[in-house]
Amino acid sequence: MKNLDAADPADYWDQRFRLVEEPAGLRVISAGRDGEFGTEDDLLSDAVVEAKFCQREEPG
Repeated sequence: MKNLDAADPADYWDQRFRLVEEPAGLRVISAGRDGEFGTEDDLLSDAVVEAKFCQREEPG
């Protein structure tokens, strides 16, 4: 198993969580316990009406 403390949070986000755009807004989907998207243990959040995104500043 990958050491999540040492992992880049952005990489972990793409592996375990994703944003899904729907007519009602955005939802966050989790890959669930098995770590695979599109299986029966996936979890969907309630619809998000407004989303604000921040860009991470690169060092240097």
